[in-house]
Formats: sequence, C-alpha cells, structure tokens
Amino acid sequence: MADPLVTAGVVVEGSVDQALRGKHYRRGVHCILLRREPLIHKRLAKILEHEELSEDIKVNLKTLRNALTETQEALQKAHKDLEEDGWELQERFATSLQASCK
Repeated sequence: MADPLVTAGVVVEGSVDQALRGKHYRRGVHCILLRREPLIHKRLAKILEHEELSEDIKVNLKTLRNALTETQEALQKAHKDLEEDGWELQERFATSLQASCK
C-alpha cells in the first residue's frame, strides 16, 4: 500500500504508517481517499456488470455525448436526469456495500 502513495508524492517513504495512523492528518486523509476511489470504481463496475442501464439513462448519456449538436435546455435536462439517476445508483451502491460488509 505504501508504494503508490510514495510514488504519487503524498507521503515520503517511511512515513506512510504515521500518516495512516493520524500523525499527519491531512496526508492520512489524502492516503485514504486515494485508496478508496479505485475500490469504489471497482465495486460500481461489478454492479453495472450485472445491471442493465435503463433506456432513460441511455438516452440522457447519448444527449450529453452529442453536446455540440444539442440545445442548452436539452443538455441541462439530460444532466439533471442523470444526476437524479446517479443518486439512485449511489443509494443502491451503498446498500449493496453495507450488505457485503456484514
């Protein structure tokens, strides 16, 4: 675990344990966040492997991909709809994560 943190320049070699134990609070938080992101992405990828995206989500993603040809209103609506769908996905992700931790 220390190698990526040292390579990224978050902490110097030999102080990773201290950072994770809280001696360097800000660095410790940064270390935890750097390790957390890949785990979240990996878990989301597994959830999405077994779950088909709804047609609404596909349409909104297509609208955002075609940003140069769509109107501002259409882009804003697609963005808003995807944000709402994202909150629902995040709730399902949290529930799934809690269940897998038990």
